[in-house]
Amino acid sequence: MPTNRSGAALSSPVLGAYPTYWTEGKDAPPQWSIERLGKVPSANPVGGTHAEASPYAPVGTSNFNGALAQGPGDDFFEKIILLPRQIDAGLVLSTLNYTVQLYSSYRKETRSFTSYTSSAGAGVYFTGLPTIPSTIQPQTGWTLTLWITADGPPEIDGELIFGFDTGDIILYLTGQRTVLLPFEPEAPIVERLQWLTDILTHKNGKEQRVSLRLAPRQIFEVEFRVTDYQRRCLESMIFNVQEKALGFPVWHEAAILTAAASIGDDTIYVDSTQYVDLRDGGLAAIYANETLYETLEILSKTTTSITFASTLLSNFPAGARVLPVRIVYANQMGRGERYPIGLQSLRIILTALDNTVDLASTVGWSTFNSKVLLDGPNAMDETLPETYEKELLTWDNETGVFMVASRWPMGKRGHEKRFQSTSRQTLWQIRCLLHALRGRQISFYIPTFYDDLLVTRDVTAGSGVLTVQNVGYTKFINAVAPRNVIRLTKTDGTSAIRTITGAAVIDENEEQLTIFGTWGINATIAQVRRVDFIEKVRMDDDEAVLTHQDALGWSVVNFPVKAVLE
Repeated sequence: MPTNRSGAALSSPVLGAYPTYWTEGKDAPPQWSIERLGKVPSANPVGGTHAEASPYAPVGTSNFNGALAQGPGDDFFEKIILLPRQIDAGLVLSTLNYTVQLYSSYRKETRSFTSYTSSAGAGVYFTGLPTIPSTIQPQTGWTLTLWITADGPPEIDGELIFGFDTGDIILYLTGQRTVLLPFEPEAPIVERLQWLTDILTHKNGKEQRVSLRLAPRQIFEVEFRVTDYQRRCLESMIFNVQEKALGFPVWHEAAILTAAASIGDDTIYVDSTQYVDLRDGGLAAIYANETLYETLEILSKTTTSITFASTLLSNFPAGARVLPVRIVYANQMGRGERYPIGLQSLRIILTALDNTVDLASTVGWSTFNSKVLLDGPNAMDETLPETYEKELLTWDNETGVFMVASRWPMGKRGHEKRFQSTSRQTLWQIRCLLHALRGRQISFYIPTFYDDLLVTRDVTAGSGVLTVQNVGYTKFINAVAPRNVIRLTKTDGTSAIRTITGAAVIDENEEQLTIFGTWGINATIAQVRRVDFIEKVRMDDDEAVLTHQDALGWSVVNFPVKAVLE
């Protein structure tokens, strides 16, 4: 016979003896009763919460104290539904509008709309809101338009509360109002792209470089010269917004409206969006003049059209400019001068907050050894700076012999790379290259553009040597990087780049360089225009400077470079 926990024997109410189990106390399951074989088991003999009468399949029903599982209909029906429940308007530069839906999913009952309150402050309102009180019928709804204007408190953080007889429904609204700088600055506009790189230098001069920013910081240096209305508006603005976010139109990157745009349009048509940094999800300003402009969020674009996330509130003529807008802070004190005729100048440095895009691309650039080769000539006005660097270790006790040594096998030449862009396409290509080089991180090749070696004998295609004037290459360099790659350029423009593997002195007038492979071209001494070195370099600063003269791509781009040791 089975026993209970106190040791007493139990008897079976049906079919003779069989095991019976129960649990007590905190381990007890929910109570239930079971009908088996048409009979109800007797009460538990000793304080247990469950006595099981038979191990056989039950006959009849079993009743449990459980919960009914929730189905999809329970989430949707018999409710007042609000979509969306939260809106983050971001940075508000001009009037924005959003569609809001109120819907009754009740299947039979009508509901009463009894109140509406807002804690979002001035400049936030609905159109299409029913009168209070109103009745909403089953399975119907209202479409409302929420408007957020640029006029109002700087911080938008409030609740829009819809009161119904079933309770309140809340739409949470956040955002920050900011100001667009609608005045066009003087040319040139100076743009700086700034990266951040850690450089770990080995004792022999080799480097490991680590980039610390995913995208460069973008900084604009602009000067405004204003008078009369412009001066008064700009001065009023500067007194209040120096610590606040501003909207800065990128004046040197403009698309032009090819057809007039009207109130209610959400798509506009332009000459071209190519080579203009208009970003999906970013902002753009349609600008006719300093009093007629509008800023909207870009939803999508093609090469000749732009679709916005909201509709236009003004009419714009064909020929109006469409400008990318960056959110910036004036991170330094503005400085300027006043003139006796009422003219005022103001210079401001603006740092962009939203330049998180990676435009890296080396398409269109020459390559050598799988790296970019900047083989186009430098833009020069008068001179370009140049430096020569080598680690020097000195020993000097002020009384004995003065000694100097270096652990570097070769010095590093520094100079400046300067581009002259004359089109938007060229400027865009340079911009993408800068993103790919990531400041000081990525190395590339660049010629010296000098007559570094003078050829003294003809070059033949099957030859693997070059005979040049003896200038001490064998003695001082002897195929050590970064002066182990040369470019031979002919007078007809063809060229060949080869790596030097060795050098030997022929006599006091000539020395012979051995190259990897053969030349592959024939050239007499008279046909050789120049032989220059191609050095492996990197940017010597995490900043590139772009000086923009207009919106057609006329710009000068410059940055320092320095040779790297392999």
